[in-house]
Amino acid sequence: MLAIGAGVSAVLQGYGVRPAVLLGHSLGEFTAAALSGAVSTRDALRFVASRGRAMSDLDGDHGAMAACMASADEVEPYLPPTVVIANKNHPRQNVLSGPTEAIEVAVRALEAAGLKARRIPVSHAF
Repeated sequence: MLAIGAGVSAVLQGYGVRPAVLLGHSLGEFTAAALSGAVSTRDALRFVASRGRAMSDLDGDHGAMAACMASADEVEPYLPPTVVIANKNHPRQNVLSGPTEAIEVAVRALEAAGLKARRIPVSHAF
């Protein structure tokens, strides 16, 4: 992610595009920090590697995520208590996060209600 962000940034800067603000989500936060000069690229890469090691050291259920093509109001009644809307990407596209079994229950309930939902292939619930 950092390499892609740095590459896209270099291309845009070559065209004279200079951002007023840099934002990132999840691993993109490290990219934004490095590109803004808040941290060095080397330190950002160290942070990413450290985060990866910490995540791989976790025991137990790492959780799961699912995408749902419906509004938050439509989705919420079908969510078990341990599942949350982790990200609202669009008024009709939400990402769910929670324990693996609870995400499976939520996906089945949403699909039974006629709403599109599918697991996202990730290693952890973020």
